[in-house]
Amino acid sequence: MKKALILTYWYPPKNVIGAVRLTKFAKFLPESGWEPIVVTVNPLTDRYTRSGPLRDDLRIGVVYRVKDRSLNEIFYWLYSKIKLSGRALKKTESKSSKGSARVLEENRLIKFYRQVICFPDESWLWLIFGTREVSRIIEKERPDLIFSSSLPNTAHWMASLMSRKYKIPWVADFRDLWTQNPYLERVQFLKGLEERLERRVMSRASAMTTVSEGLQQELRSRYSQQVFVIPNGFDRDDLQAGGVKNSALRANTENPKFIITLTGTIYSEKSDPSALFEALLLLLRERELSKSEIEVRFYGRKQEFVRSLIDGKFQELKEIVKLFGEVPREQALEAQLQSTILLLLVWTDLRAQGVYTGKVFEYLAAEKPILSIGPPGGVLETLLARTKAGLQATESNKVATILKHWLGEFRTYGKVPFEGDHAEIEKYSRRGQTKMLAEVFEYVLQDTKVK
Repeated sequence: MKKALILTYWYPPKNVIGAVRLTKFAKFLPESGWEPIVVTVNPLTDRYTRSGPLRDDLRIGVVYRVKDRSLNEIFYWLYSKIKLSGRALKKTESKSSKGSARVLEENRLIKFYRQVICFPDESWLWLIFGTREVSRIIEKERPDLIFSSSLPNTAHWMASLMSRKYKIPWVADFRDLWTQNPYLERVQFLKGLEERLERRVMSRASAMTTVSEGLQQELRSRYSQQVFVIPNGFDRDDLQAGGVKNSALRANTENPKFIITLTGTIYSEKSDPSALFEALLLLLRERELSKSEIEVRFYGRKQEFVRSLIDGKFQELKEIVKLFGEVPREQALEAQLQSTILLLLVWTDLRAQGVYTGKVFEYLAAEKPILSIGPPGGVLETLLARTKAGLQATESNKVATILKHWLGEFRTYGKVPFEGDHAEIEKYSRRGQTKMLAEVFEYVLQDTKVK
């Protein structure tokens, strides 16, 4: 069995969506003849595990853990060590993620940290202190290929160094872009330097993978290497883990309400539920809906923006909007299955139209109609049209029309029928995506031999 060294910052037990892609690759690669050798970090704090760890599905292979040298984690750890009270810490986090985020972003000290100190990202200390550790792992395991995934982009930098040192082919995976990332902010004098750094680092890559056709086009415009699209996906095994499906069925029997659920992080002023809230108010005032028959549930990190909307402009919806905060992944999956429809908030920045959210693929597996709210024309709208798994709307009146129709079906059938194209949806299974990745690996090895 050939060996693939996987360099990634995000990996279980860190409970974030970026880690899911890598753990599923590691789970299914052996089915295609590749043994995963994962090199990741040992969590320094409970910042990404306090709601429950992400389960590692590794069946064959090994996981090596180096010290977590992310600046964000180090500062979080320091806060804990100086015994910053939980109340003060929560207050600090909420200030950085709700309506006052604009004030913080204008703060010169925070801008200096994000745009200058975190260059190229908050994990650059890994290059200084982790290179020797990674070298020892490579010398011990002798992998046939290196596979790195970003963000953070330091993973690619480390992979480039190792590829050059040991003459091992390297495939770079972009869950998000580097300098082309629409949400990367960098002070002017460092922009050009980072672009040159990216070109120098990525010139060593044998091939690249990314999650959508839009990002593929952007990468092709900058690089001569082959760029393959391997979207995110879903693993149906997750719905059986811990009795997720049985628990959800019991909950559905106990709570016959029309339930709208969003699982995932809310980014203030980037993913905005206001159109949904306006639509609900319209239906309530037109007596097309009663508060007793509906519930809107939010699960995930950074819910302060939603709370500010409910405490302010949409106080009338306080009875029906429930904020559950960050929960274990199994609970989030249960919540999806307990729902009548699932809510997806597309980022409002048009520059992000080529970006999928990993959650949409979990939604596909749940087989519940998806209501997507955001600007038209992006890859998410195309995905929903292709799979027939849901509808997208931008304006509140269109959202209200969709909800009114679905409410009618719910009152008639006790559910909203899912009309997705199952054959098309199955194309996004994690097993299938990993088979595609293994084919990329084989292509790269063959291409390397030819050269």
